[in-house]
Amino acid sequence: MKKRSLAGLLAVCVLLAGLTLIPSAAQQQPACPCHPLRITNPYAAVNWNTWGQYRVQLHTHTTASDGQSTHAELIEAYFAAGYDALAITDHGVVDRGWIRPNHPPFDNVLPFLWERNIVGLAPERYAQINAGYGRDGRPMIRIPFGNEQNPQSFDMVHVVSWFADWGHAITHITGNYRIPIRGVHRAGGISIVAHPSIAHHAMQGGQHTPFFINQIQRDFEDFSSLLGIEVFNPHDITLWDILLQNLAPAGRNIFLFATDDAHNHTTQVDRRWVVSLMPANTAANIRTNLETGAFFSAVRTTNDRTQPEPVVTEIAIDDTTISIQTEHVYAIEWISNGEVFAHGNAVDLADYLDVIGAYVRAELHGQHVLLYTQPFLLQYDDMPEPTFVPDDFVDPSDRDMFWPFVFRAVTGWIFDVAWRGYLWVTGLFA
Repeated sequence: MKKRSLAGLLAVCVLLAGLTLIPSAAQQQPACPCHPLRITNPYAAVNWNTWGQYRVQLHTHTTASDGQSTHAELIEAYFAAGYDALAITDHGVVDRGWIRPNHPPFDNVLPFLWERNIVGLAPERYAQINAGYGRDGRPMIRIPFGNEQNPQSFDMVHVVSWFADWGHAITHITGNYRIPIRGVHRAGGISIVAHPSIAHHAMQGGQHTPFFINQIQRDFEDFSSLLGIEVFNPHDITLWDILLQNLAPAGRNIFLFATDDAHNHTTQVDRRWVVSLMPANTAANIRTNLETGAFFSAVRTTNDRTQPEPVVTEIAIDDTTISIQTEHVYAIEWISNGEVFAHGNAVDLADYLDVIGAYVRAELHGQHVLLYTQPFLLQYDDMPEPTFVPDDFVDPSDRDMFWPFVFRAVTGWIFDVAWRGYLWVTGLFA
């Protein structure tokens, strides 16, 4: 009896000890972070095993506007440089083809004032480029209907657009981004703000003006077809971060576009470009790619073209960690709110919720090329509020901004009306 009692007591002790070793259901699940974090990955659809990486140029000029090279010269230069796709974006001249290039309207109505040497490709050569002749069958395709809008803008307020036959012979000197952005949007195209920080009203004292931020931010809020901004100088990167701080909390992403803005084929080719991640090199895939952000922007930091360029082989997200696998990259910086907060191939964002905002992005440093990822948008509890909320309109008391804006708007409207009337009258006698 005594042995039986001792055995029972021992069994109870073993059972109690075992219960302490078995974790509860709450212990078995990973601990919930203080700020549940959700990451929107612009590269989520990319198949890193099968998709190609294509070199794309989105902003160039020929003798059809203010470029010094003909269509044929520019196209041949980019084909020789290994590009997979090219957009020709002359000022106020829609690109409707490379064999018989579209002419600016002045060629027909004022030929004695506007002499141009516009030369397209021979049909046979166009077919060779589209077939990848001499490049192991790797073609260079045309991105349709390129155009740099606002061709006569007084203050460098330009919009680059594609995939919409809109804006040919429309002068737009008003210094207003919204008119061409809205026109391209309604015509079914996509656009970006070109070299934003050199617009005359963009900066004062080395900083972007509230008026300019107000103007450009409104356009991003109102038009989904406005995809991002062009990087032309370091101030554009600063502006990119400002816009992301303001718009990312609402889920609006802003993409960065690296382009040559080439005006000749001898010294301005292959300085900045886009790396598009696609299953095949088609214009439709490029458009989808640009709209979703599944691309990188590349900027040369030196003229040395002998070293291999940085390559991203995979981007993966595991819970709150973003990791990037690369080749020919010696440093990776992680940035949020315009500040570097981490380094390395992987970052666990849960460790940085006290310093990051509503987005993060990465800069990948190669020996001679800097590669920018597109932003990863974030959602979590207690996200910071936008740092700048635009006013409904510029303050009239800000004379440095308001009255020049009114002057440009009024004179631009008068000029646009006169120009449209002139084209209509001359068309009657054509």
